[in-house]
Amino acid sequence: MACGGSAEPLPTSAPAEPPNPYVAAAASVVHIKTEYLTGSGVILGDAYHVVTNQHVIDGASDAVIEVSHALEGEAPRVTRASVVYEDADWDLALLRLEDSLGPPIKVARKLPSIGDSLVIGGFPGVGGDTLTVTTGTVAGFEAGDLIIKVDAAVFPGNSGGAALDSNGRLVGIPTRSATVGGGALGFLISAHLLSGDFTLALLDDLMSTEPTGDTPYALSALGVPAVVTVPEGWGVYSLMGYLDARQPGSDPYAVDSNYQIFGIFTIDMLTSETSNDVLNRLLEESSGAFELVKRNDIDLPSGFTDTILVKATERVDLSSFETRTSVLGSWIADSGLITRFVAGKANGQAVIAFIESPGFDTSPDADELLTRIKLLGG
Repeated sequence: MACGGSAEPLPTSAPAEPPNPYVAAAASVVHIKTEYLTGSGVILGDAYHVVTNQHVIDGASDAVIEVSHALEGEAPRVTRASVVYEDADWDLALLRLEDSLGPPIKVARKLPSIGDSLVIGGFPGVGGDTLTVTTGTVAGFEAGDLIIKVDAAVFPGNSGGAALDSNGRLVGIPTRSATVGGGALGFLISAHLLSGDFTLALLDDLMSTEPTGDTPYALSALGVPAVVTVPEGWGVYSLMGYLDARQPGSDPYAVDSNYQIFGIFTIDMLTSETSNDVLNRLLEESSGAFELVKRNDIDLPSGFTDTILVKATERVDLSSFETRTSVLGSWIADSGLITRFVAGKANGQAVIAFIESPGFDTSPDADELLTRIKLLGG
């Protein structure tokens, strides 16, 4: 289905080769020491933050959280860290580094499948003070898809490290191990849990002043090359590669006249795809449940090149489309919901902003809300 109201598509070059997972582990996995434990962590966000297990830093004082990193053959670089966020229930913690030690890891948006091979990097005690990298195979899931089982041991010291897919993207964080009939089974915290309060803590820690009134969020730490200004009083939900803002009274589970959500996300582009092609792919994967609405009065925010307006003619489930799968469990739009998408390209990815509302009468507001999203780079 062709998209209407679009500018000429920009030329697209082939995407860069994905990083070697072993190289990605060596570059971004760090060693953590406290007065009680040693463990592992992964650099993410703006390269001044590290994700690890909460039990690795549990009870530690900021003055004695030491984080180090060394490439093979090099002397380790050492810095201090403070705790920004803790979640004991899911065994996650976010640290802020005094000095950057390496590049941030890229976070996978899709879960691995059973049988997929993963590369696991960390600092198990049996491996000494140097990075140890092993492999494992996805053996199953627990708690829905929030815990990933692998047929590899997670030794003490591995906790908080990285489990990477074949593209060098973080899919899970090793947290514990069990012995099964003489073999080992490791358990990973799914990268999908790096969402909600975790990513909001990351964004808030990057802000130099206490937010008052409308709040601008620089989303580069989440992997989105954009700045989004959220109206005062609106709710915010975020994860790596995604942020939305929700009008007071909006309930994503029960669409009514108060419902209005706008946001932005990234999606990897297929070879030779344009941002316009990505919007067409979204329409195609709705299997006809999205009806294209012909409108010529849609303004494009700065940095965006293509746009469509659609109406859900029936309840839509686009769980397979790599966008909002981690927001509501699956991306579901109720029948009659109007969604405006605008798309651009930056850093080799498609960047799509959107606004959802129950009718056309909110169109002027939609224009104003989309101008709150500024796409950076090209």
